[in-house]
Formats: sequence, structure tokens, C-alpha cells
Amino acid sequence: MTIEEGYLTYSILAKEGDNYAVATVTASVCVGAFVPHVFPNIGGVATQGFYTNRLYAQKVKEKLVEGLSADAALSYAINADDNREYRQIIVLDQNGSTSGFTGCHNDADAGMICDKNIAVAGNRLHSHAVLENMLEGYQLKEGDLVLRLINALECGFKAGGDRKGACSIAIKVVNMKKSPIDLRIDYGDQEHIFSMVKALYQRYLDDSFQSFLNAIPTDGFYSKAGLNK
Repeated sequence: MTIEEGYLTYSILAKEGDNYAVATVTASVCVGAFVPHVFPNIGGVATQGFYTNRLYAQKVKEKLVEGLSADAALSYAINADDNREYRQIIVLDQNGSTSGFTGCHNDADAGMICDKNIAVAGNRLHSHAVLENMLEGYQLKEGDLVLRLINALECGFKAGGDRKGACSIAIKVVNMKKSPIDLRIDYGDQEHIFSMVKALYQRYLDDSFQSFLNAIPTDGFYSKAGLNK
């Protein structure tokens, strides 16, 4: 497979209060199985690139749990990988610090922006404006965190996104006191993928499903059963 045949990705990592969030979209199927990783009260990772290595998330988490910074956890993960130059990764730690790496064997049109509490990254981008528009789409839109994440991806798409388009999307949000949000469209037409995931989120917000979520265990309450606190 050549670079021109590959399917690459753009993603956003964010921390807002006690919420750790990641959202990603790509031109291949099932992006949610490989790219987005978030851990309550620990941090998050987006693992992508020409030959994405989802196992980076395990190594990064190991070091974040030990209290290392995003920079240190990232260095640990990539230094253990002899083929790191095919990878792209962004990391978010418990303090909201972010870090990232893009190997030299990725497409030339790759980039990232790492700021406090937020990071965006992509490869085979139409232009750097994709990343800038993602940041603006997240930061300027008010209200619901999930909808802001989706808006960030959609703004990136409208700026050109991945040069091969978009057919799968995933959004994850974790919080010690709440059930995780894990939304995925594993395959869809690029003209409708954002409306599809918004419709899925509306199903998630349905009162009956929220009542169920409020009654089951969370990361911070292993034995929860019912509405007891």
C-alpha cells in the first residue's frame, strides 16, 4: 500500500472540567476501533497515521497513571516503537497539558495544534486550515460538549478534511461520575455522516436511556444499582 492508497484521519482531544473527550473522523471504516482512547481522571490519546498503532494508548495510559506528563508519556510510547515514523499521535494528561508526534513517513500534508486542554491533529489534510477550523468549531460553539466535538469535526470537513473524504466517525467522553458516551458510525456516506452521528446522539439523550444510564455503575461507583448515590 502506498501513501496515496492509505486512509488517514483527523481528530480532536479535549478536557473540560472532569470530562475527557476525543472525536475522530476518517475515510475508512470503523475508526472508533483504532483511534480514540480516553480514560477518566487520567487523560486521552488519539492514535492515527499511515500505519496507526492503537497499542500506543496502553503505553501512554501506563505512564499517565504513574503521574507522568503528556510529553513524557508520549516519549515512552514512541521510543518503544521501531516504526514510529509511520505514526501520528496526540496525548492529553490529567492537568490538561497536551503533546503530539508525527512521524516522517506520514503524508506531507500532516499537522497538529497542541494547546492547554485541547489538541487537534490530522494527516493527508487538504490544508492546515482544517486544524484551525476544528479548533474554532470547538471553541466558538457554546453548550453541549458532544455537539461541540461534532462541530469541530464538521468544520474540519468543510475546510477540506481528509483528501479522501469521510465515512466513519467516533466520539468518546468519559467522567468518573457518569456512564461513558461512546458514539460510532462505522460506515456512512460522507454527505450524511455528521447528521447520522447527531441523530445517534439524540437517541442517546432519550429520557428512557438516560434513566437506565443513571442507574448503572460508573467508574467512580463500582457497585451502583438503581438511583442510590
